[in-house]
Amino acid sequence: MTKRSPITAPSNHVRIAQAAGLKITPPAHIPLDETETLHFDSIIAEKANSEWTAHEIDIAALFAWSLHQLNEQTRLMTTEGTIVIVADGQSKVNPRLKAVSTLFNMVLAYRRTLGIHSVAKMPNAGDRARRNELSREMQDGFLGDDLIAKPDKPN
Repeated sequence: MTKRSPITAPSNHVRIAQAAGLKITPPAHIPLDETETLHFDSIIAEKANSEWTAHEIDIAALFAWSLHQLNEQTRLMTTEGTIVIVADGQSKVNPRLKAVSTLFNMVLAYRRTLGIHSVAKMPNAGDRARRNELSREMQDGFLGDDLIAKPDKPN
């Protein structure tokens, strides 16, 4: 694996500036409905636009689909209950419980795969926070005109 150049390097400024104005959309081969697209947008917002690869965008779309399915199955299970009465009158564990569990594990796996959980982003928490802050500041700077003064962030 090649070492990444510092986020403050001029080559990264150009890369971030070029990607800042682009809207990342779900891939055409993974159709998402309106709710799934909202999940997709929030997943994409986890990293600066310049940090996404085409393969990661595909995974983000699958992640969005899984989040939506998890929400739907959880909602249905909440109304039905975790224990259901079957045709012969006996109590049985709701089969949706297994589906919810599987979907939950998929969501966690997608988070790890995309590296949008904190340890995957960078092993050192301080480096992680600083890189993300610098990347977002640069992205916001390229999108805005900076004519309005922004307050300093408290440490």
